[in-house]
Amino acid sequence: MKKILSLLLVFVVATSLFTGCKKETPKEALEKGFENSLNVKTAKSNFDMAVNFEFDESEAPDEAFMLQMVNGSKITGEFTSDVEKMSATGELVLDMNGMSYKSDFFSTPEKIAFKMPMINKYIIMDQSALNDEPDKQKEEMKKLNTEFMDIILNNIKDESIKVLEKEKVTTPGGEVDVTGYEITFNNDEAIKIMEELFSFIFKNETFKNSMITNIKNQAKLEGKEELSDEEVEAKLQEAQEGMDEAIKQMKEKLTIDTLVVTYGLDKDYNIISSKANVAVTVKNDEGSEKAISFSFDINSKAWDINQPVTIEMPEFNEENSIKFEELANEFPLGMQ
Repeated sequence: MKKILSLLLVFVVATSLFTGCKKETPKEALEKGFENSLNVKTAKSNFDMAVNFEFDESEAPDEAFMLQMVNGSKITGEFTSDVEKMSATGELVLDMNGMSYKSDFFSTPEKIAFKMPMINKYIIMDQSALNDEPDKQKEEMKKLNTEFMDIILNNIKDESIKVLEKEKVTTPGGEVDVTGYEITFNNDEAIKIMEELFSFIFKNETFKNSMITNIKNQAKLEGKEELSDEEVEAKLQEAQEGMDEAIKQMKEKLTIDTLVVTYGLDKDYNIISSKANVAVTVKNDEGSEKAISFSFDINSKAWDINQPVTIEMPEFNEENSIKFEELANEFPLGMQ
């Protein structure tokens, strides 16, 4: 009898442990959502972002005019993406103090085309050099994004996640029931994530190779001869030093007062909606307690995930398009 009771006790304890392991934590749900986002093949999405500034003109005289122009501005966008084909199309609209500017863009492994306000032509950027092996490039970018998300997830504390009540999210594709996961970061946590992301980028081979290609292309735009390996390495070192200085300045002068991100996951752990509320204070060079503060809210939605999509490209020709290099030659001071 004692043996039977002992076996029953062991069974009960083991079953309890097994059941406990199966209970999903909020962070595990987020991990599934992030993993799903990495495996999305096609999707449609939109976003809107509102920006607001508070500043004392006497403490930021050089920036005052530009800040007044963009204060209260709103950016909206809608996109269709085919990750498998590395193609996308979309539009961006900037509303700024009553003025509205629209930009269309198209992307394939071979080129990026976009139409900017006041330039009634598509600007064509050749990116075939960056994507000479599309399948390899796609895998490398997926690996890069995976490592990015790991950095973010590793810095999310369980106690920082709040599970919200289920709600219906309305998208152009219909209504979806989602569970919200609200994550709150304090200043130190947010700065640490940004520092780790920046440091990681410069150590990543995919990003480094992309930078090398961009450095060489920039030299061509400036009419210089092909750079030697030593010159390219010097440019990379210069960029690294610039990033180190930027991180230093960020830690000294930037305070993240608010950073709250909310992800809405459906029953299949697809990220259907996301919201970010951010408020930042930046000290000026004299160490003022508050030179400029700004806040922005970002909302985004996704639908038709992994459903068939059509990426329609215009037919580009000499009349409706111009190469980026040609545009740079026309406006050399603004492009260098």
